[in-house]
Amino acid sequence: MPIPRLFSKSSPTTVDFRQISNFFYDQLVDAFIFFTTEKPVDWNTYSSPESKLRALAVKFIINDYNDALLLQYGKASKSIIGMSLGDFFGSSFHLNSGSWDTLISQGEVFAEFTHEKTEGSVLWTEANYRLIKDKTGKTIGIIAAQRDISQRKLAYKESEESEERLRKLAHLSFQAIAILHQGVVKDVNEAMIKLTGYSRDELLISNTLPSCFQKNYSKKLFKKKWDEPAGAFETKLYRKDKSVITVEIETQIISYKNEPNQVIGILDISNRKKIEEEIVKLSIALDQSANEI
Repeated sequence: MPIPRLFSKSSPTTVDFRQISNFFYDQLVDAFIFFTTEKPVDWNTYSSPESKLRALAVKFIINDYNDALLLQYGKASKSIIGMSLGDFFGSSFHLNSGSWDTLISQGEVFAEFTHEKTEGSVLWTEANYRLIKDKTGKTIGIIAAQRDISQRKLAYKESEESEERLRKLAHLSFQAIAILHQGVVKDVNEAMIKLTGYSRDELLISNTLPSCFQKNYSKKLFKKKWDEPAGAFETKLYRKDKSVITVEIETQIISYKNEPNQVIGILDISNRKKIEEEIVKLSIALDQSANEI
């Protein structure tokens, strides 16, 4: 980038503030873009929203920007100057039509925008677009400031996908599963609903799951923070219909959105316990029979 002239040619003691502002303008992380049009645009002359969008896409041309824009798009400066707003956004222009409608009707919009960066890649920005008007109220240009938020969007998308995968796996499991955050139940699977007899709303909104356990286990499982997983253990679970079953509980801590979440897995082992009891009784009976012989 050329070194800006700080003093005007006419007087070496007069500071050229425009050159100084341009220098700082090029150092900004946010991209600045200026669009102009050959003739002032009167939006009232367009009869439909579609015709207004077409005019916005075609009539407004990029005539200035700062270096941050080149970094965001990875394009050469020659390919951007003279580009229309529609070409600048490419096939993504109509994906942002709601924001463009707001810009035309209100004169300004602050929103997230989707851009066509290169073939097969997308740029997400958080941007402020504002119409520049003449004394008659007609639009003669657009000034825009935008920040690249692609990494944030991708991280959020991955987080959402991870949560969705976790939810699908949980709901496909035969084991009853509850996901907690700071001791509060945030999600349960179908197996948990069947096991406890409570509805999803009762488990999530009314927070009835802690009442299914004795107080000492309830405090252990549903405290705000686990220093470590509570481990695996057997206990009694009290169902909505007042019946009591023996369950095996496993606990785990997972990380979601950089925060710890607790997972409780519950398995009904009532039948297994009955079989174990019958095996013990049978073993005792066999021992007694052997002693009598």
